[in-house]
Amino acid sequence: MSQIIARRSALGVIAGVAGAALGSCGCQAPPPSGSALAPFRGLGAWASMYQWSPSVAGHPVVNPSGVASLARRGVSTLYIQTSKQSGTALLLDPTVLKKFVSECHRHAIAVVGWYLPALNNLDLDVSRLVAMRDVGVDAIGVDIETTNYAPAERSRRQLQVLERLRQRVGRGTGIGGVVYPPLQLKQFPSIWPNFPWARVSALCDVLLPMSYWTFRRSRAPYWDNGFRYTEENFKMFSQLTGRNGNTIHSIGGMSSDLLAGQAADMARAVAKYRGMGASLYEWSGTSSRAWSELAPLAR
Repeated sequence: MSQIIARRSALGVIAGVAGAALGSCGCQAPPPSGSALAPFRGLGAWASMYQWSPSVAGHPVVNPSGVASLARRGVSTLYIQTSKQSGTALLLDPTVLKKFVSECHRHAIAVVGWYLPALNNLDLDVSRLVAMRDVGVDAIGVDIETTNYAPAERSRRQLQVLERLRQRVGRGTGIGGVVYPPLQLKQFPSIWPNFPWARVSALCDVLLPMSYWTFRRSRAPYWDNGFRYTEENFKMFSQLTGRNGNTIHSIGGMSSDLLAGQAADMARAVAKYRGMGASLYEWSGTSSRAWSELAPLAR
């Protein structure tokens, strides 16, 4: 897999140099290495524990043998949930996880493990994030969306997790922050008032906004648009973090609720803002039509 990451790193050199200059907010960390960014490039697919884990799902709807179908679609990266908040285990079904990683690497697909910290036990949260490397993932995703604790305390705890994770893995391992899209926090500020964009951006190599425009369908249909919703979030990231698209991977969705053309619209917005990649949440709900619409993002 190191050769695959090296090739993607080379492709990202120009983008990395272009994005090295800070925005006016001055809140980005030093540019990450190409190898840290590489796993987040291109077309992705997402699998939560409810889709793949035998111990959680009982009868998983996706399994390691399905990785071959992702390869045929031109998927570059599988984003797979590796832990759950309850209990003390660091990893879910590690034997199965290793099979997913092995199959992905066999098909030249990178793997980003992800986990949603509860922020109750920071030592455990950090240990679960670090433990992903034991099954061979190529990068780490931190799902930043818990609503535990009052906003100020939640921010303090979340930043501690990110800081401690960075200390443990160094700059060579890519860290992606899976975040609320800025537009959602603007429209619904009570979700997370005063979200610490500057520090989160500095501690993460890549930001992956959960730009689920289908959630807007009933109450704000103007935003139920793959291009419009994705574009607005790219614009807001530039204002809030100084980031250009080359360190943003947009997550669209929900895949099972898409209207015809919406995945293609997202792909157009990603291309317009030179985003590093995009994906739909999640794998099992993505139709053949949607995969076809995402073809411009495929490797």
